[in-house]
Amino acid sequence: MAAQNPSALEILGQLLKKDRDKRGLTQQALAQLVGCELSSVIDIEAGRVELSKGMALKLQDALQIKDNSLYNLIAALQRDRAKRKSERRRGLDERTRKILRDLSAG
Repeated sequence: MAAQNPSALEILGQLLKKDRDKRGLTQQALAQLVGCELSSVIDIEAGRVELSKGMALKLQDALQIKDNSLYNLIAALQRDRAKRKSERRRGLDERTRKILRDLSAG
């Protein structure tokens, strides 16, 4: 069985874990620094949840990430997700219109 490519969220979680480890922080310590539950940090690092821009900023501060790279990455992921969602909706509407045209013609 071939290995599955990690999602963007999983890669982001791995990068955050690496930064946390580099700073010698436990997951619990990071959760306390950003003001969230331990389970949230665990889920973020596992790539199971999407980060808000606000949480991205808190993590940047806690992990001492100097530039806005994390915030910018989260914003880009949110824009990409919204675009895909919009495209799916538009595609569904087109198929629905085709089905309605076919039914009315028949």
